[in-house]
Amino acid sequence: MPTMHGMTFRKLRQQFIFPIIRNKFLAEKDALFESFRGVDGGITVCGDGQYDSPGHSAKYCCYTVMHGVSEKILDFRIVQRGLGVGDLETRGLREVLKSLSEKGLHVTNVITDGILQIKSLMRKELPCIRHSLDDDQWHLSKIITKRLRNALRGKEDPDVISKWIKVLKTHLFYAGENCNANPEVLSEIWHSLLFHICNFHDWGTGSYGEFFIEKLQQRRSRSSGVKAPYPMPPKSIFKCGHRDFVNVGENRSIKWVDSESLMFSAIYNVVTDTRLCNCCNVHHCNCLLPPGCLEV
Repeated sequence: MPTMHGMTFRKLRQQFIFPIIRNKFLAEKDALFESFRGVDGGITVCGDGQYDSPGHSAKYCCYTVMHGVSEKILDFRIVQRGLGVGDLETRGLREVLKSLSEKGLHVTNVITDGILQIKSLMRKELPCIRHSLDDDQWHLSKIITKRLRNALRGKEDPDVISKWIKVLKTHLFYAGENCNANPEVLSEIWHSLLFHICNFHDWGTGSYGEFFIEKLQQRRSRSSGVKAPYPMPPKSIFKCGHRDFVNVGENRSIKWVDSESLMFSAIYNVVTDTRLCNCCNVHHCNCLLPPGCLEV
């Protein structure tokens, strides 16, 4: 039975199939843009890039922008290394946002991952758009794991390190779920871990809470040479959120930490790390939307 020649197939595909697909795609894209034009308060978009190969050898990057609420893809750009200046994802984001603006969409909030070049772009070129970071719990937990292991490698039992990593990751998820989308409360809950690991669960009564907070800030000042903003003094969180009864005996699977120990110093440096805490501050907090939907 005779079959279609490859050249004939490609010619028919180029003349008939591709134009139909393109026209359908553009029609649905215009309809989608029309539905988001004039939205009160603007729209929130999530952006992420996918490279053609892992590592630093990638030549192409497909940067995709999705509507944060409906999770519909709004637009994408394919950028090539060597045909422009700057990071591929930064160039892709710049081009997509420019296209959305030209189409009449008012973008008020952009959620991306924590690439420094993108932060600089949003801060210098697009200050009118609020920039939130895609450093969700999963990304931040990876940072916590890496930094705590590096700080204690060869100095503490690996099993003990793994237990404390689990504690920090669990507390991070707890803070994200109970902050009510308030970045200041999120930071307070996150920093309250420094009280809990020292078996101090209520710092709202008496003067010891203020003394311990001052002690923590003095430690931060000694290590950095300047008075850093973290840990944040408590304003609304003055006790742990767990039940009143906690196991304080010797049969605990993980022991309480001495505030002068090496373990506390390592945990303190992770919890109060400026770059990590800035992912939770008022400018970059992302408590409402799951930007990880773009991850593939």
